[in-house]
Amino acid sequence: TIDDCKFTGSTSTDSGNFAFINTAAETTITNSEFIGGLFGIYGAIAQTGDKLFVDKCTFTGIAGQDQTGPFIRLYTFDSNTISSNVFKDVAFPADVVANHGVILIDTVYDTTYLQFNLFTDITNAAAVSIISGDYSVSILSNEFRNNEGGQSEAGVISIISDDPSGELTVKNNVFENNKGQIAGAIFSHTKSSQNNYPTFVIQNNFFSSNIFTFIQDVDKANDILIKSEYTSGSTINSNIRRIIREGDAKNLQGSEIKEISGAYTNAIPYTSSENVHVRNNGYDPIHAPSTEKQIGSFDYPLKTIDYAVNLKSNNGDLNVVLYRQQYTITNPLLILDNTVTIGDEVLCSSPYYTSGKSTIISSSSSFDSNHAFIIRGGSLILNQINIDISSSANPFDLILLSGAGSFEANNADTIRINAVDSKLIQSIQIFKSFKLQNINSLTSSQSSPSSLIDIKLNTESTFEISNTAVNVQNNIRLASIKVEGKPALFSFNRVSFQSVGTDTIIAKAVQILGAKFNPVELFNFCTVPNITHPLIQLSGEEYPGQYDGALLKLQWDKNLDQFDTLPSILQYESVSTKRTYIGARHVLQLNVAAQVIVNSNGHLTLRGITFIQQATGSSVVQVNSASAHLILEDVGFYVASRGLIETELGNLENSQDRKDYSKLKNKDSKINFDYFLRSLEKTKSSQALSNPFVKVGSGYSITLQSIKFGDWIVIEDIPLIDISGPVQYASIENIDV
Repeated sequence: TIDDCKFTGSTSTDSGNFAFINTAAETTITNSEFIGGLFGIYGAIAQTGDKLFVDKCTFTGIAGQDQTGPFIRLYTFDSNTISSNVFKDVAFPADVVANHGVILIDTVYDTTYLQFNLFTDITNAAAVSIISGDYSVSILSNEFRNNEGGQSEAGVISIISDDPSGELTVKNNVFENNKGQIAGAIFSHTKSSQNNYPTFVIQNNFFSSNIFTFIQDVDKANDILIKSEYTSGSTINSNIRRIIREGDAKNLQGSEIKEISGAYTNAIPYTSSENVHVRNNGYDPIHAPSTEKQIGSFDYPLKTIDYAVNLKSNNGDLNVVLYRQQYTITNPLLILDNTVTIGDEVLCSSPYYTSGKSTIISSSSSFDSNHAFIIRGGSLILNQINIDISSSANPFDLILLSGAGSFEANNADTIRINAVDSKLIQSIQIFKSFKLQNINSLTSSQSSPSSLIDIKLNTESTFEISNTAVNVQNNIRLASIKVEGKPALFSFNRVSFQSVGTDTIIAKAVQILGAKFNPVELFNFCTVPNITHPLIQLSGEEYPGQYDGALLKLQWDKNLDQFDTLPSILQYESVSTKRTYIGARHVLQLNVAAQVIVNSNGHLTLRGITFIQQATGSSVVQVNSASAHLILEDVGFYVASRGLIETELGNLENSQDRKDYSKLKNKDSKINFDYFLRSLEKTKSSQALSNPFVKVGSGYSITLQSIKFGDWIVIEDIPLIDISGPVQYASIENIDV
């Protein structure tokens, strides 16, 4: 296993046989970076035996120099998985086509899987070259954009064996603005023999602006060109295009290359204004194409969200208006470069309303995509929309972020995913914004070895989950987040873990790698059940579960919004739950033992209170547990004489002071703070402070903000605040002495 490594510096003049990693053993490579080189007949990764698994890696070409040899070369007989990687900005020599391809496959028998990858800005080579005649390759839920094949037959997938007889599956991918000599996206070579014909399954892909470049060739196609016969089990249909052109998909039929009938859905792309209405009894242009009506208006609504989002041909943001119904999707929704907002109509008293909120649904029997939404540079906003998606695909990501896009979901009753090895969201690249707000239930229904949220952030990203209940008992944890610098916003606020994940080694709730954070700043009133650790993993921890105390126990949840008041005469308060005391008044220590003490699992917040501590009294606030939290905001501390507290009047030299105090006492029992300060100054009866105002033997987090101290006298080395034991986090600011 190779994790979190960087490989560079291979630009020597010897291009014969170089590889960063050359292995015949089962190998896993994750979270690593590869800079291109002169690999020749090998590659950055050359796998000559056993299985290869490459996940969450970045492959980048040499700046200003051509690369020779692929990034990944597969010679193996075993299954390989290349997932969630980025291949970008690589150029190959224009005059040579041998060994050109970002991924070169010479594998037989077992299947090679390419899924959730991004291939962009590749020059003079296909993204995927298959040179073996007997192959099995599945290309699922990837994005290919802005690639130029040069002398390669295709810009993206090129089967260059002269006798292809394997199986190629291409489903739910995005092919946009790719160029090849005779096929913009997918090409298969002519077959030299008359047996063992290849099988092609090419379905539910999105094609846009792909073109061939060699106009002199008779046989050419913008998207798909298959120059060999293939088996009757092949399926090439239900693909999507927003611009209808002749010659987009062709294959060998008899002795001629002709258009593939049914390669694309027969839906006619539409143009519309910003608002598009969708109802179950709406207009279905897939089965009844027409351009005479203003489809998408209130009077002529569309029937499916798929059509509303995927087939809008004009640029501009899109607002999809739903009508509190269930909406079934059969294809992934494409949010490429614009903002798509989906929400229910709120003003219309329509008879079409059948439920509280609309729900986007799918059935695993009819939905086999590896993702339901793909977001590139655009934004998807769901307002009061429930999601209940089932898929037969494995793995399954509800949302795939392939670029710097955004996702936001607000005020939903439920977001539920029913698929094996599922995630709510995965980002291939660093994205702009992620927000979940007021989600009553977020859950997945089947076992998964992944986190529910798997994303990357940097200093320009924002991430927020607030007022949301999550159930991740079928995932290893809620979130695995890789952070490159402190994001502009990074917050888990009032997240209720109804259950935590299955991981027993790293983290059951949240894993954050990269930049270091104070968990007290990240997790605000987040609650977990009374379960075993570890819960949180953060960079810099010394042992698993070190920062778990940032999550509150679930029984505190009922107290999160409750505020109490301390009595004006403090006796003894023991805190072992979540408790907040507020009040802009004064609290006098009754006797030397009177105090507020924070015990194990206690979480105490004091706001707007002034304590008057006896000179010989115990610390008025004391913390004695490594799991305790203490927050003091706008709190004052003063020392008073024993006699003053016991007599309430003390030695008042000025008759007006005595009259003022008697008047106040007769009016009510409240104590005038200003009077006591004046009294202490005039009587000069202050005694030496024997104990700190705040004493912390040990604690998890201590936060002191806007603290004020009055006059005091000490005869020994007595601090006002004594944090003598270990604490995980301490923040002290705005102290006035």
